[in-house]
Formats: sequence, C-alpha cells, structure tokens
Amino acid sequence: MTKSCPPQRGEAIFQRSLIFLLDKVRTVIGLLQVHHIRETTIMNLWKWFSRFSVENQGLNYKLSVIFGLFFLAPIAGFMYFAVKYDILSDEHIPISVAIDLARSAVRR
Repeated sequence: MTKSCPPQRGEAIFQRSLIFLLDKVRTVIGLLQVHHIRETTIMNLWKWFSRFSVENQGLNYKLSVIFGLFFLAPIAGFMYFAVKYDILSDEHIPISVAIDLARSAVRR
C-alpha cells in the first residue's frame, strides 16, 4: 500500500487558485445568464410600452389626445376656481349647468 502524500505547497496553491478561478467562471456564467434574462425582459417591456407610444399611433389618435387635453385642462381649472371661490354654492350654477346639458343634447 502506498500512502498518499500531502500536497506540496505549490500544488496546494495551484488547487486553491484553480478552485477560485472555477468559482469565478461559474459566477460570470451565472451573471451572463441573468443579464440575458434581464435583456429579454427589458426588450419585452420595450415592445409592450412602444404599443402605447404616440410615435406608433395614427393622426386620429394624436388629435384625440391633443383635443382631450385641451378639454381636460379648462375643466380642471374650472374645478379649482369652483372650490377656491365656492362657486358651486351659488344658486344660479345648477340652472346654467342644466341649460348647457340640454343645449348639448339638442345639438346631437
């Protein structure tokens, strides 16, 4: 029977450095796989968000958005002044709103 000799100093350093390098290679490969997953996820999100982008929409959609914003901004301003100056408690406001609604229903 032959006895196994303990590794020499140089061999032990070589084994530890080899184990260290293999561990680093595993880490790098793992990061590359995670990076690939992240990259595909980002690309899928990019495709999903690009559907809602204004650049990919037609003129009709763009005009609807623009006129919708031109409608919402004055409404928000009116609501701000209505709350600040207590306009909604005025006795003539419900009558004028009812008249406006009736006029808009007749036009259609």
